[in-house]
Amino acid sequence: MLPLRQNNPLAPAAYNGLSSIGSDFEDGDFCKTAQFVIAANSTNLNLGVQLDKDADFLLTAIYALSDQTGGGFAVRFADQSGYYLNDNFLSSFALTIASTGVGIPFVLPIPLRFPKGSQILIDLIEQSGHTNTIQFLFRAMKHFV
Repeated sequence: MLPLRQNNPLAPAAYNGLSSIGSDFEDGDFCKTAQFVIAANSTNLNLGVQLDKDADFLLTAIYALSDQTGGGFAVRFADQSGYYLNDNFLSSFALTIASTGVGIPFVLPIPLRFPKGSQILIDLIEQSGHTNTIQFLFRAMKHFV
């Protein structure tokens, strides 16, 4: 009989094998909201959205809503270490319906893990020429261990 192997606590679960993934975790659906008021034609870098400290945050989609018809902003998202989700700024036209300002989801093909207590960083460029209130809804799963 082979001796029982000890799991490496620093390695991802996939490297330790399926035996390391126990039933001691639970995922729950969760939404986090954030609202920013930005001045006309301004650039705002590293705006932080603080995440809860009770569980890891597995980001799956982002919605945006602007009070200006047509949006008029550009946005870029990053994790706490500075890893950008998108190389360039996304136009508000990719995230909102121009005539109503209603959000269209920016869906991540693979959920992005944010450790508990970390932040989602947002860079915003206001392009409408007016003060703009922008709301974000971050759709995710909370990974309770």
